[in-house]
Amino acid sequence: MHDESHERMSEVTKESMIKENITKEGITKANVISEEAVKKDAAEMSAARENMLILLEQMQQKGVKLFVDGEAALPGEIAARAVCEGSTYMADYVLGDTGALEQIRFDRVTGR
Repeated sequence: MHDESHERMSEVTKESMIKENITKEGITKANVISEEAVKKDAAEMSAARENMLILLEQMQQKGVKLFVDGEAALPGEIAARAVCEGSTYMADYVLGDTGALEQIRFDRVTGR
């Protein structure tokens, strides 16, 4: 029981130290952390977009037709629209009679 209360005191102390640092140094540290998180998120988003672009270009070269929101689209357009914050797209893979992939159709998912 003594260990549990010691751990709790340690957590409370860490929390108050964090609050104290933010209070003493203003929001500067919080802003730096926030900016770093935004940069990291942007870098991850960019990498995901680039990866999707490469994959879609490969599919297109193999003859797969690409669509976004019901209209024919280029790989770059699909990657830009489908991989961005606040945008949710679902991919439907359309197979032909032989079972080969013929189309990939990206449609925006909306909450109703």
